[in-house]
Amino acid sequence: MKSTRGTKSSVRDSGASGKSSDRVTLSETSRNQAPSKTPKSVAGEIRHDLVNKFREILREGTYSIKADEIADKIVQKIRDNKNHLAL
Repeated sequence: MKSTRGTKSSVRDSGASGKSSDRVTLSETSRNQAPSKTPKSVAGEIRHDLVNKFREILREGTYSIKADEIADKIVQKIRDNKNHLAL
């Protein structure tokens, strides 16, 4: 079974001017499956209660950055990455 999903064809045309130009065409199936600019799955994952909570905190200026927690997470990420390096 041959699938044309995502198939691209490239044509090089040297024309009368001698200059070459590239042209890419998508199959009808690929054009119909083009992703939308705003994925629907992301919109469903937004927790509006948290967004509104943090908007209020930022508006009031009461947001505090916990530098020690951020530093701990950075160090942990570095350690995790070192353990996953392939030598």
